[in-house]
Amino acid sequence: MNLEADSESVRIRGSLLFLILSFVALAEESTVPKTLENRRVNLKHKRGAYFHPAALTLVEALLDLVLGAIKCLLFAVIVYFATEMVGTAGHFFTFYLQLATLCACMVAFFRSLGLALPTVDIALTVSGVTLLLWITLSGYMQSTGGMRVYMRWISFVNPLAWSMRGLLADQLGAVDIVCSGTNLVPSGPGFDNIAYQVCTLAGALPGQLTVRGADYLSQSMQVYVEDKWRRYYVAVVGFWLLFVALSAVASEYIEYDIMVGSAIVSKRRKTAVEPLTEDLVSD
Repeated sequence: MNLEADSESVRIRGSLLFLILSFVALAEESTVPKTLENRRVNLKHKRGAYFHPAALTLVEALLDLVLGAIKCLLFAVIVYFATEMVGTAGHFFTFYLQLATLCACMVAFFRSLGLALPTVDIALTVSGVTLLLWITLSGYMQSTGGMRVYMRWISFVNPLAWSMRGLLADQLGAVDIVCSGTNLVPSGPGFDNIAYQVCTLAGALPGQLTVRGADYLSQSMQVYVEDKWRRYYVAVVGFWLLFVALSAVASEYIEYDIMVGSAIVSKRRKTAVEPLTEDLVSD
């Protein structure tokens, strides 16, 4: 795939970034059953005073950063260069850092559900519904400004939405989009003078064939390039810290009876009573 900097590939770029984020989020949902499987063992260790579960949760969160960085590096290299995104080192490492941080954030979120909810059925149901809402309302399928008021708040508590904004600002904010094809009106044979044509992309100016990517993002999706780090990336890091804190609290204080397991209860034996003999009766 060769993504040119023209108006025909703008939607393809956005769809590619949306697909990448959705894949990363869905791939980490397997953390839920793994957490529930290990919870009973951790509870036994807690009751044996081996360690505090919160300390184990914090160590696992730090380990997730390392493992997520390795996984996302392989994935980012293949996807980034196979699709020929913006070919500079700065944009690639920004893309990679966004993916690695989101990966750790989603693992922390799914682990918090596995530690806080009683059964795997409930945990998978909650995680599936939440993930569906997050993906649908990430701001790409429908911009934040076009959402219903009662649904718009979800995009502000959605780490996928913040990551999506950061990746769009990184990949589209640095290019000048060339209007082509049906995005030029009127178009067709004989219409080759830009002075009598207009580009239909958001952010286009009369008499200009190119549109700044930053202008297109700000007017069509309310995404601002200058907020790529100070808002979008910081928000994802904040969600990661929040989910890690929730996981630590849940592992330390939440216990369910089903986590303890069954206990073996033995029937109390009766003490044997010696029969009275004639000698004892005569005495």
